[in-house]
Amino acid sequence: METKPRGSGSFRRRLASELEGWKTEGLVTPDQAAKLTERYGLDALAQESRGTLLLAIYVIGALLVAGGVISFVAAHWDQMPTAPKVVLLFAAMLGCHGAGWWLWHVRGSYPKLGHGLVFLGTLIFGANIGLMAQIFHIESRFYNGFSAWALGALLVAYAAASLPNLLIAVVTSFIWFCGWTDDHRDTFSFYPFLAAAAFLPFAYWRKSVPAFVLAALAVCVGFIVAAGVQGDVGPCMLAMIGSGALLVGFGLMALDSDRHRPFAPAAIALGALALMVATYVFSFREVGAECFRTYRWRPENGNWPFLLTLLAMGVMSVWSRAILVVVNKLPTQPVAVATGLTVVLALLGAALRIAPLFVFLLNIAAFSVAVALIWTAVEQRWRGVFWTGLLFALLLIITRFFEYDTGLMLKSAVFLLCGLGVIYGGVQFENHLRARRQSHE
Repeated sequence: METKPRGSGSFRRRLASELEGWKTEGLVTPDQAAKLTERYGLDALAQESRGTLLLAIYVIGALLVAGGVISFVAAHWDQMPTAPKVVLLFAAMLGCHGAGWWLWHVRGSYPKLGHGLVFLGTLIFGANIGLMAQIFHIESRFYNGFSAWALGALLVAYAAASLPNLLIAVVTSFIWFCGWTDDHRDTFSFYPFLAAAAFLPFAYWRKSVPAFVLAALAVCVGFIVAAGVQGDVGPCMLAMIGSGALLVGFGLMALDSDRHRPFAPAAIALGALALMVATYVFSFREVGAECFRTYRWRPENGNWPFLLTLLAMGVMSVWSRAILVVVNKLPTQPVAVATGLTVVLALLGAALRIAPLFVFLLNIAAFSVAVALIWTAVEQRWRGVFWTGLLFALLLIITRFFEYDTGLMLKSAVFLLCGLGVIYGGVQFENHLRARRQSHE
């Protein structure tokens, strides 16, 4: 059974670059270096990089070939009888899939080229759906063709363990969902649950973080679109915050599981991004007021039950983690608390239906997310998270500076206090790092 090396690609590349220096300095023995190399699969890094590059080249080539095939067929389409058209379409698709499978899994001589040909076969399959409908004058909604394309791409993705084919399945299924939802505005949108059932098992099976990101985006964006199917931005905001909370909660819980830990950073990052976007957009005074002017509770919208369920799941996931943090003194407490606080404040503001209060609460929520990211980064020494939180806090401060027409003296005082606070935080961060270094010496 194929097993993936331990650790992320960036960690393994950093370890490989440091390992030679460690051996030279005598920090590790050659035997220890060999064991680390075997444990983290460092010898395979160069081959993996070449394989990724080759696959990207072949996928790009497949896209260009697909464009050429479609152009060639279009140029001779009107002059061709029906039978040759059908034979040509099926021969091109089956030929690409068959040759790709042979080179990839049977002979194994050119696996990346074979993968590219399988991908090309799936692209041709999508084109064939439209062309066959044209040949036999089949009339239907445009999005139904994308549903068939998505199903075919998903089957190939599982059969060939192909991430590019999964990407096709995610994109085409989402296009189908948007078209179907637009025609069935008062119907329960089951797509997010269908996407979770279809795409998440692939990510777990292949232990693929990119596949998990694709699946999470399909599910969460599906929730957001379904929540706003009636054209209201308020439910979209709640769905975005609920999705963010659910992802953050999953990511925090995944940190304690060996099986799920590889997905934790991506889940937390996507969840934090959703929270930042939602709180930032709706923290504007005019946007918040517009939200309440246009928002209406629509009982006929069948998506309300699962929207409220999503929010409840988000609250439970992050606060259960927060409770475990307090009891067991685990890390990442600030992110859990800030996420739960954001959900509570958003629901409170939406329930009270007072626009200024809603905007005020969303500003508090946005700043709590920024502070939580900075705090967590200091505790865990995550540089990227630290800069994300700091830049988000600065963005909020600068935005409020230009949005509200207050006196220059007040703005001066706010900027001075914020600047001094950042400097103080930097000093404390430096002292924290110095204390950690001294404790390890």
